[in-house]
Amino acid sequence: MSTVRPRSSEAAAEAAGQTVLVNPWLDLSDDPPWVLPVDRAAIERFNVTAASATKICLDALPEPFIGDPDAPVVLLNLNPGLDPEDPFVHTDSTRRRLIRANLAHEEIEYRFYYFDPAFDDTPGARWWRHHSPPWQPEGEARGSTMRS
Repeated sequence: MSTVRPRSSEAAAEAAGQTVLVNPWLDLSDDPPWVLPVDRAAIERFNVTAASATKICLDALPEPFIGDPDAPVVLLNLNPGLDPEDPFVHTDSTRRRLIRANLAHEEIEYRFYYFDPAFDDTPGARWWRHHSPPWQPEGEARGSTMRS
């Protein structure tokens, strides 16, 4: 059995006979540039020669996945790209905390955080509201089906 655990749980998981998968996203710095130390040199080399439209933005937190990695349903999407507002969106401390909690596989009220009211005015939330209307509860219950 494999499990993703915070580093503090490694010894306990190994003692229980589990394969330990270390979550690399726990190594992100608290402030930009947001890039994993193991990836930094390669990304910096790439960005030197990349066209501006294909450079990897290090001023916005990476969002390689959203939600519970053990969810019964997983949606595989193309990379949505980068909106010019995204780096600004990630300066908000509440949003930053929620994105980082997602990367750490922590429990948060809205596991799909783009349905969290804290993200209502963001490009990502606007995109998801447009592309997923059947999943969008209305009124006071808005987002309740996407909570953990």
